[in-house]
Amino acid sequence: MVGGKMVLRLYAGEAEKLEKILLQEGAQKKGSNLVINGVTLSLYKRKLVINAEDHALARFIVGFLTPIKPHGGSDEAGKGDLFGPLVVAGTFLEDQLAMRLAIDSKELSNGAVEKLAQFFKSKCQVVIEQVLPHELTSNMNAVLLKLHLNVYEELDHCRPFYVDDFGATAQLRSHGLVPIYRGEVIPAVAAASVVARATFLNWLKEHNLPAGSSREAQQVAVNIASEQGCSALRNVAKANFSLVRRLCVGGEQNLF
Repeated sequence: MVGGKMVLRLYAGEAEKLEKILLQEGAQKKGSNLVINGVTLSLYKRKLVINAEDHALARFIVGFLTPIKPHGGSDEAGKGDLFGPLVVAGTFLEDQLAMRLAIDSKELSNGAVEKLAQFFKSKCQVVIEQVLPHELTSNMNAVLLKLHLNVYEELDHCRPFYVDDFGATAQLRSHGLVPIYRGEVIPAVAAASVVARATFLNWLKEHNLPAGSSREAQQVAVNIASEQGCSALRNVAKANFSLVRRLCVGGEQNLF
């Protein structure tokens, strides 16, 4: 579901097995690709690209792959961005196609993130928690821990439940969650990253504000503070960012 294509996640050894099965099912070789039912398939070691948005074909192909056990996961968006809320999403995946479509949101365009998020919301259990910018006055990791635990609770403490580790390993484990370094290798965490990112991007779009913390974003903050005041800035920019504190205490001269 990326630019009219569908990208399925594969695991070690699956590509070779899948190619043999698809050839037996009538697929034809065309250069380095396969063609089945008029649709070109590009097969790589870790993914299969279906060059059409064909859900029936995708489910047909997924049926030949080793089933993935149902599991839950959570991930966040907006942590390092000057503007916008801190968002944590949690998902519980049972649908095999959803698990195979789950890709880390950082590998997707904004349009693809939005489209895939809608798919996950329609096929999976999804929970979203967020803290608005002006409410972010405490340590970011403490807020993150609370949000991840909230979505875990709202998903009825489903297990196993994986979290992209953000430095709270012991606390997460003590509550029954499984922290994973680069957790997006787990489908439910990747799906959660997509939903969280889509929620965050929609907020930025509604407020016509940039993502990230670049000089451009900082200049937008300067403009808001100087033209509308610090109250307006704190409504859209994270209150615990040092830039926001410096702007509102010492003015623009303390920024750089």
